[in-house]
Amino acid sequence: MISPDNPFAAPSELPYALPPFDRISDEHYRPAEMCLKVCAKHDVAGSGPGAARLTRHELPRVRANAVRTLGVVGDTEHADAVLAVLHDPEEWVREHAARAYERMAKRLDLPRLDAATQGEIDPADDP
Repeated sequence: MISPDNPFAAPSELPYALPPFDRISDEHYRPAEMCLKVCAKHDVAGSGPGAARLTRHELPRVRANAVRTLGVVGDTEHADAVLAVLHDPEEWVREHAARAYERMAKRLDLPRLDAATQGEIDPADDP
């Protein structure tokens, strides 16, 4: 039986039935990871803030899925979260972050990755 403290124990009241990302903890990482995959696959609006929060998750696979999701649904305010993951201890997570940022840059008309990482342009600035 699922504990009532589990954020997935009851139907979500958030838009699009998004999970309450702010209540997901380490023991809930598997559902969080799957939610991120669904958000990326179906381009779920409103999932950017939760995905940005999960870019700092303890598990590399959750961080990788978080940046992948932001590549699809993230907005300009999430660019810094993706760029921060370029310094992740795991190389494969950094690679996911680079691909996600490039996808965001193309979609949102942000500066290219090389310019953004050289500090020439702040990705949060309006282009």
